[in-house]
Amino acid sequence: MSSLSSETLNTLKSKLQGQLVLPDDPDYDEVREIWNAMIDRKPALIVRCQ
Repeated sequence: MSSLSSETLNTLKSKLQGQLVLPDDPDYDEVREIWNAMIDRKPALIVRCQ
C-alpha cells in the first residue's frame, strides 16, 4: 500500500489527464502486467498517462 495520504492521492488524480491505478482497483492486476512474465512487480500505484 502507498504511504501517500488519500488527500495527496485525490490531488494527484484531479491533476492527471490519465488514470491512477491503485492495488485495490479491479483492473490493477491487468494494468501491472508487462510483456516479460518473469517479472512480477506490484507497485504502490500506477499512472497511465494520456
